[in-house]
Amino acid sequence: MIEIPSWVLGLVVSLIALLFTASGFFVARIKAASEKAHSEGSLMTEVKYISKTLDSMNSSFTKQFAEIECRVRQHEADNMRLVESITIATASVKQAHHRLDEHAQRIAVLEQREPKG
Repeated sequence: MIEIPSWVLGLVVSLIALLFTASGFFVARIKAASEKAHSEGSLMTEVKYISKTLDSMNSSFTKQFAEIECRVRQHEADNMRLVESITIATASVKQAHHRLDEHAQRIAVLEQREPKG
C-alpha cells in the first residue's frame, strides 16, 4: 500500500474544506442577490401600482373639479340674473310707491278743498 504523508492528507482535507466553504459562500451570495432582486422587483411593482392608482385618482379629481367649476360659473350667472331682476323690481316698486305718494297728496289736497258740512 502507498503511504500518504499526513501533511498531504491534511492539505487535501483543508483544500476540500476550503472548496465547500467557498461554494457555500457563493451559493449564499447568489441566493441573497436573487432574494434582493425579487424583493426589489416586488417593491417596484407595488410602487407602479400605487403610482397608477394616484394617477387615476388625480384624473378623477381633475374631472370633478372641472365639473364643479362649471357649476359654480352657472350659479354665478344665475345669481347675476337674479340680482338684475331684483334691481329692476326694486326700481319698479320705488316708482309705484312714488306714484302712490303723489296720489295720496292729490287726494289730501282735494279733501282740503271740499267744503265741510
